[in-house]
Amino acid sequence: MALAMPPASRVPSTHAKPAAALSTAKHPQQTLSIFYTESDYDSASRKWVGRVQKLEAINPDEPRSIYDGVCPTGLAVDSCHGRLYVTDPRAPAIVSCEFDGSNVQSIGAGLFGTRMMDGPWGITIAPTMNTVMWSAAGHCAIRRADLDGSNVQIASQGDSSAWSASGPFGLGVCLRPGCAMAMRSARSPTDSFMQNGLGRIYWTSWGRIQVCEMGTGQVSDVVRGLIDPTALVVDTEHRRLFWTDAKAGKVQCSALDGSRVCDVATGLSSPWGLALGPTHLFWTDRGRGVVQSCCLSTGIVRDVLSGLREPKGVALLNGPSVRGRVVAEGTDTQGASKTQTAPSIVAASQAPGGHGLMRLRPTVASRARRAQRRAPRVDTLKGREKVDGLRGQQAVGQGVGIASGQGPSKPPNVQDIMYRSAHALQRLQANDVLPMQP
Repeated sequence: MALAMPPASRVPSTHAKPAAALSTAKHPQQTLSIFYTESDYDSASRKWVGRVQKLEAINPDEPRSIYDGVCPTGLAVDSCHGRLYVTDPRAPAIVSCEFDGSNVQSIGAGLFGTRMMDGPWGITIAPTMNTVMWSAAGHCAIRRADLDGSNVQIASQGDSSAWSASGPFGLGVCLRPGCAMAMRSARSPTDSFMQNGLGRIYWTSWGRIQVCEMGTGQVSDVVRGLIDPTALVVDTEHRRLFWTDAKAGKVQCSALDGSRVCDVATGLSSPWGLALGPTHLFWTDRGRGVVQSCCLSTGIVRDVLSGLREPKGVALLNGPSVRGRVVAEGTDTQGASKTQTAPSIVAASQAPGGHGLMRLRPTVASRARRAQRRAPRVDTLKGREKVDGLRGQQAVGQGVGIASGQGPSKPPNVQDIMYRSAHALQRLQANDVLPMQP
C-alpha cells in the first residue's frame, strides 16, 4: 500500500491546529463503536444475507450483529439520540433502530420504487438540526425528513445532467441554524429548501463532486477530474471534504470549495464506505475485505478489521473518552492482565497512534514505560555509578533490576554489562588496584 498523506500542516484546513485536533482538552473525544455492513451465508435459509455488525471499544473481540437485511449498504449514526440508520437498495424504506438493534422503525415508506434495486441508497444525518437526508437507487432526487421520519421534503432534485438514473451514494451536509425550522414552514413536499432552507448538500457523482446551495437550489461542481468517487464525509470543523474513489483505489480530501485536493491514501484495492472519527478516518475496502483507518496527524494507515465479506457501509459512534474509567495506575495487575485484543485488530493496537478503540485499557508494560520516561535522567558519571550501585543491590535482593521509585525495568543486556565492566575497570585502575594497560 502506497501512502501519500501530507503532513498535518498541509492538510486543507482553515485552522492552524493539526488535522487530528478535533477534540478539546476539557472533553476529549474518541471512537467508541464501529458499525459496518457485511455479507454472510445463512445456513438455515441457504442463502446470502446482509448484516450490520457492531464492534464496541469495551469488547473489541466480539462483534455483534444488530440488523439483518437483504443488502444493507448505507449507515448513519445519531449519537445524540442513540439510533442507527440503515439503507438497503432492495428494501422499501429506511430502517432506524437503537444501537442494540431494538425499537426498529421505518422512514420514507412508500417513497421508493417497486423494482429490485430501487430502494434507499445513500444517507447522512445532522442530529443537532433534527435532519436526515437520503438518496434513492431509482432517481436522482435527494429528500430530507425529521429524525422521526416526519416532515418529508425534497432537498434537491440532484444533477439533471447526470448520465446515471441512480442517486448518489456519498452524501454530506453542511447545515446552518434554522434549517430544520425552515423545512417545517414548507407548505408542500415540493416547497423545499429551494426557498426556505439554509446550508449546502454535497454528493458524489461520476467523475466529480457536486454541491447544491439550499437557499437557491443551484447545483455546481466542487471537484472535477475524478474517476468514480463513492462515499463522502464533510468535516465541518476544519471545513474539508473526504471521499473514497473505488476505481482509482484512493482516499482523497479537499477544502469545502474544492481547492487543495490531495491524496490521503493510494494503492488501495476498492475503498467504499467512509466515516470520520475525532482523530482517524475509517473506510471499508471491498476488494480486500477489511476496514482500514488513517491517523489524521501522522498519516499512518493500518487494518482495523480483516477477514470480512464484501464490507460496504461504515459508521462511527464518537463520544467522550472513557479512559477515566480504566483502572488507575498503581493498582494490581490482575485486572489489566485480563485485557484481550481480537487477532484481526492486533496491528491497530500495536502500532503507534492507534484510534480510540485500541487505547482504552493501558497495560502494565505501557504504564512502566511512561514512568521511565517521566523519571529524571542522570547524565554525570558519578550519578550513573550511583544508579548502577542501586540496581546491583536490588538485583541481589529481588533478582530483578529495579531502579528506586521507577517500577519494573528490563533485565540488563550485553551493552549494560559491558558498560558497567568498563567503569569498574576504570575505578580499579584509578585506585591503583590494577596496573594500567601498556
